[in-house]
Amino acid sequence: MKNKSQNQLMLWTACALFFTACEEADVLEDPIGEASSKPVVTVGNGNRIFITSNTTWTKDNIYLIDGEVIVQDAVLTIESSTIIKGKKDPTPADFDILNSALIIDTDAQLFALGNSCHPIVFTSDQPVGSRNPGDWGGVIVLGTDVINQGTAQIEGLTNPLTFGGSGDTRPQGSGVLEFVRIEFAGTTLQDGNETNSLTLAGVGANTTVNHIQVSRGNDDGFQFFGGSVNGKFLVSWQTRDDDFDTDFGHTGIVQYAVSRRKNDFVSTESNGIETDNDGSGSNASPETNTIFSNITFIGPGELKGDGTEIDLTTPGVFNGALLIRRNSATSLLNSIITGWPVGTNMRDISTAENFVLPPNDLKLEGISTGLPLNGGTSIRTDAMPQIASDLVIDRFVMLGNNTLAQASMACHLSCIVGLKDAAFATGLPTPHGTNPSGTPDFTLTAGTANLINGQTLPASYISRGLIQESFRGAFDEDGMVTGGNWYLHDGWLEFDPQGALYH
Repeated sequence: MKNKSQNQLMLWTACALFFTACEEADVLEDPIGEASSKPVVTVGNGNRIFITSNTTWTKDNIYLIDGEVIVQDAVLTIESSTIIKGKKDPTPADFDILNSALIIDTDAQLFALGNSCHPIVFTSDQPVGSRNPGDWGGVIVLGTDVINQGTAQIEGLTNPLTFGGSGDTRPQGSGVLEFVRIEFAGTTLQDGNETNSLTLAGVGANTTVNHIQVSRGNDDGFQFFGGSVNGKFLVSWQTRDDDFDTDFGHTGIVQYAVSRRKNDFVSTESNGIETDNDGSGSNASPETNTIFSNITFIGPGELKGDGTEIDLTTPGVFNGALLIRRNSATSLLNSIITGWPVGTNMRDISTAENFVLPPNDLKLEGISTGLPLNGGTSIRTDAMPQIASDLVIDRFVMLGNNTLAQASMACHLSCIVGLKDAAFATGLPTPHGTNPSGTPDFTLTAGTANLINGQTLPASYISRGLIQESFRGAFDEDGMVTGGNWYLHDGWLEFDPQGALYH
């Protein structure tokens, strides 16, 4: 537990960050309108082009991606404050015009070097009020790191590219993505063959991925196909399918992340995390063993009336904050779940064995689940014998230091897990250096139990790069963490991408 002097120091640090926040971020609100004096540079021709020499995109231009833009055997560098727009396909079902997407091939690198005051923004080319999820295809990074399929072809492209291999030994792997927003991405060729907001396929741990916000994506927010890449300070805002999807033997970590769902925007089965070893649930090695820690899941439920119930506009299609299936051994630690009809959903006997049998590669520990007054399930098991189901539930309840709270008239969905009502906010533009009413606030309420009961992480997890925190969820009460800085007041986050004016 923090002592008084530590709390005072963190409070003064938070105040200092507040008052030194960015005065202006180049890519954000333009009080005059969207008219821009910057030239628009079109990259692509509506089909497929290749960038084969080292290239830099600068903030002096706006870049329009038209079709599939593939970087091969070259380095693409993007300056902070640069705006990149994906051209909307006017007839997406005819396949005559390829979905606009930026693809970094296995022999290429992307250095998208934003900062907290001047993020890089990928967004739709449509004007304010007319942007829609799936306007363009998103960002796809392919690497040669190990996947449990040997090699595979990436989804969502009309002429697939291959990823995976024996490992990426380049000092910086596939590059660096820092302080980047990706909005209105994700397109579908057919069911099960989609692009996502950010796809990391066979990407190695030498690649840097932090401070990334994906918003209003039409499929998954963050998709990890194998590899060992890590991610920190990630925000998935109102995506359609899964916020985080791990598959094909991903072995990286994700720490400090937030997901917030929109009640009326959902696929046929949406989750906070969906994780498989592979599509068939095989024993292919390496086993999918992502470690998620310090995640705050705010589900599709809204505060209804007195705030005690989840009111789902589209019931039956939202599944759970965590879906573990098909022989995955993905773990969730020191996290908060609220606003979901199901906290954790574990499916099939092979996944259950990863949880209840030594070496217990699958760990569910330090999870605080908040359920509504009118029902909900903390952990649900499917497609396994009753004896296995009982063992799963017993271990979850007895050994994981997991807590379950039911909303009441006195304490509703936010307060039962230590959050504030503002965690359920649907988002407003965020003036720099301020936190106006209506902007989400995911920090913990001072004095809640979540501040002192973070589960102790195994030494092997610390060696993989996780940071031990004393609290559950992505923030403590001051918005601070040991493992870095969220830079909440610096302007890199945008919770109203539909209304943002870019110039």
